[in-house]
Amino acid sequence: MSRLELTLCVTLTRIFTNCYTEDMKCSRSEWPQQPAFSIIIPHKNIPDLLQRCLDSIPRRADIQIIVVDDNSDPAKVDFDNFPGLNDPHVEVVFSKEGRGGGYARNIGLSKAKGKWLIFSDADDYFSQNAFANFDKNNTSEMDILFFGIDIVDEDSIENNDYSFYLENRKDAIISYRANRRKRKIAAFYWEPWGKMFLADYIFQNNLRFSETPVMNDALFYVLAAEKTDKIDAFEDIVYFYILRNGSTVRTNDKQKEMAALQESVKVNKVLIRNGYFTDTRNINEQLKTMEEFGPDALVEAKAVYLKNRHRLDCALFHLLMKFPKMCIMVQNRIKRTGITLALRHYFGKYIGS
Repeated sequence: MSRLELTLCVTLTRIFTNCYTEDMKCSRSEWPQQPAFSIIIPHKNIPDLLQRCLDSIPRRADIQIIVVDDNSDPAKVDFDNFPGLNDPHVEVVFSKEGRGGGYARNIGLSKAKGKWLIFSDADDYFSQNAFANFDKNNTSEMDILFFGIDIVDEDSIENNDYSFYLENRKDAIISYRANRRKRKIAAFYWEPWGKMFLADYIFQNNLRFSETPVMNDALFYVLAAEKTDKIDAFEDIVYFYILRNGSTVRTNDKQKEMAALQESVKVNKVLIRNGYFTDTRNINEQLKTMEEFGPDALVEAKAVYLKNRHRLDCALFHLLMKFPKMCIMVQNRIKRTGITLALRHYFGKYIGS
């Protein structure tokens, strides 16, 4: 065999070992030994940050690393030197559809072989002790395991209230471990990162991410939490979430805001049927944002909500009646003004009749 033929053989072997197209499906049984962890990382247009994320993950036979590129811009990404492409421990999937993080994560799920599923955003990274903690919890009998996170504001973004979020998340975990009431831990903290999911549990319940441009992870988590009481947590900080300008959650776009509102309605239906309070603040903020795009956008957004309003409002009303000690202020307002005005007060002026 000539040197040229040998080089070509080696190159093709690397490509087919490490790089998959979307339609190259493979079963969980194809690995000779099941990995302990499958790390799924959706990516778009931030190769340097993706490389940092990959550098924080140890290369081990029992760790499967899956990167799904969501149709990145060739002007921003050097595909010949794509992070992880020539790394035998990293599987790279190039999706050309550009359908968002939820779609990319679903592709990752179709490739996952590990006992545990761990999701990471491409601009985030793991701590040095992360996988030692994961190893300690590998034999857990839980379906969902929360782990400690920290938030790094790399761009000094104004009005950053994530320290409040961190404290609430920590309190919710402590409260859950103390009394096993999962209302807070199941109704909030929807992000896929910061958790380990037992793969068999996810696949047996056919749980997948919404394929919307934003808020594509919330429904996945609330459905996952709805179906199990086997939830636990360890508090060591093992994951760093990066807050930066230009990230998907901070992009102000009419179509994305409308998609977020539609997902919020779906999430609230799940919360209501489990006896939890609806996330009215999130819906109201989305309606306020839609108002910024003009009166027509607000009318369109209100139509999305009002289409589901009767079911939501009736369920919320009965929920409030069921737990008088938890919502005495709301009860008093209902008595004073009636259900419609009370709901308008708590949902905000944008959801008035």
